[in-house]
Amino acid sequence: MERILIVDDEVQVCRSLLRLFRREGFEVETAEGGPEALLVLDTFRPDVVLSDFRMPRMNGAELLIEVRRRFPRTLRIILSGYADLASVMATVKDGELCRYITKPWDNDTLAPAIRAMLAPAPTGERS
Repeated sequence: MERILIVDDEVQVCRSLLRLFRREGFEVETAEGGPEALLVLDTFRPDVVLSDFRMPRMNGAELLIEVRRRFPRTLRIILSGYADLASVMATVKDGELCRYITKPWDNDTLAPAIRAMLAPAPTGERS
């Protein structure tokens, strides 16, 4: 079973994504910000960290940089408004962010898209 950590300071977004991914068979944990997510990572080892970009205290890019340092094989995804793309790219060094998905997301395609990202590459390693 794939494991996903959802990080968003908007409780409703966390709840919506929690329901979606549980329904799709993922084991799910949520956090309402970067510092809380880092605490969750002490006991929960996700295959994917799906994080909002704009959050107080620690933005999503900062969080995913730390996730990469701790767990380099974990898939890291920013889920944020399209307008944030330039901001995200300006704060993330090459290779530190795996993917960017725009809000609003499509429930019918989000989980399958993430499963596809988790599928082994032809060489047997994730990107």
